[in-house]
Amino acid sequence: MVSKPERVNGKRHQQMDIHYNTIGLWAAPDPEELEREYLAYYNSMQKRKKKTA
Repeated sequence: MVSKPERVNGKRHQQMDIHYNTIGLWAAPDPEELEREYLAYYNSMQKRKKKTA
């Protein structure tokens, strides 16, 4: 759910509420795995940028 934006001290703030509907248990991956996944994603995006004009 995204609320309307508000101005606070000249900066724009917007509230977001995220609700997960999952079945079973979910465990957050460890920081090392998150970093590996991010680097793989980042490298794939860099390759994609190089291929386009």
